Amino acid sequence: MARPKKHARLGELLVAAGLITEEQLQNVLRDQAASGRLLGDILVDRGYASESDVAKAVGQQLGVPFVDLDTYEPAPDARELVPEVVARAHEVVPLFAMDGRLNVALADPLNIQTLDLLRREWQVSDADRQALAPVGCAWWDGARAGGSAWR
Repeated sequence: MARPKKHARLGELLVAAGLITEEQLQNVLRDQAASGRLLGDILVDRGYASESDVAKAVGQQLGVPFVDLDTYEPAPDARELVPEVVARAHEVVPLFAMDGRLNVALADPLNIQTLDLLRREWQVSDADRQALAPVGCAWWDGARAGGSAWR
């Protein structure tokens, strides 16, 4: 029987990418064990990695695409597909719609509650769950892009 594929750990991905050193990772892991905080939060707080770097690595780790909202401009008509109050409350940036599929950036692209809410708002049936395509983004990027999307 085949063994399950081992997923790379966040810290290992960041070290492999040259974004943090092994020494920094070990220091942060000790702090994480003592505090219970998320590894990415500690890395960002210490200035070892940017929020965008951590978000990209998490996306890689989970197999979820990542969009850099500093360089990507959401389609102007996408904002009509998600009410502004919903987008702001749930840290969602509608990116574009194509062929009946809505692409949205979320700080947490695996947040089932937010995805279900968006499916209800966009009236996506359970049979057509692929009509909503989440991608990851750094929360700060999403907040900035979301703010400008409705101007």
